[in-house]
Amino acid sequence: MSYGSYKRGRAKQNKIERIFSEWYGRDFASKEILSYLPETAEFSAVADKLLGKFVSREDLRFMKLKDNWDNIVGEQLSDVIQPIRIYNKIIYAEVHPIWLRHLSQDIKDKILININKFCGNKFCERIHFIPRGGTFKSS
Repeated sequence: MSYGSYKRGRAKQNKIERIFSEWYGRDFASKEILSYLPETAEFSAVADKLLGKFVSREDLRFMKLKDNWDNIVGEQLSDVIQPIRIYNKIIYAEVHPIWLRHLSQDIKDKILININKFCGNKFCERIHFIPRGGTFKSS
């Protein structure tokens, strides 16, 4: 925004304020002006809307999943398992190498149920654990 356009916008605002002051009086003018302004919106809602134009819906849900990972899997498991990617409805999660052998199918199933409760049914079909420090290879 250039200084000239800012100055013109401010002059227009001052003119509107003077007109409202004449019509409604100085005390009620600002309240009346506020009634014509658009509703405020939460920053997170605006940010989600803007991100939605550049990031896929699946990626947005995955970001929210990562932000809430402690609540989804519990604090103890969140220390050793971290989601790193979703690809073809498979979540790839890094696991501390020592824990990799101790994670049973039951734990995977419970995590999968919690993920789909949080993100919506059918968001994730499988979880693939990789040792921390490993690499993700898409085919």
